[in-house]
Amino acid sequence: MERDKLGRATHPRLAPWKMQWKRKATWWAQDRLWQMDLLRRASRGQLSEILGPGTLKIDMDFRNLNFGRAAERELQEMNPESRKASGRRMRGA
Repeated sequence: MERDKLGRATHPRLAPWKMQWKRKATWWAQDRLWQMDLLRRASRGQLSEILGPGTLKIDMDFRNLNFGRAAERELQEMNPESRKASGRRMRGA
């Protein structure tokens, strides 16, 4: 991906489709790292680690919902091609 003077993404360079997933994920991650970390922590009930005791109730609620374990289980149950595509995206992020 190319960026302009202000750091905004402009146009992707052409690449084989398998590499495009990784490049696109890297591009997204550069722009969304904080958001991704915040959502990951929220889903696992770990917001208080970075935001303090004010989010303990939220953490307890999310831990009771078990989103982290559910995501891990979904990954294990994916078909092989979807798992490969997802892996390319995760490696890029």
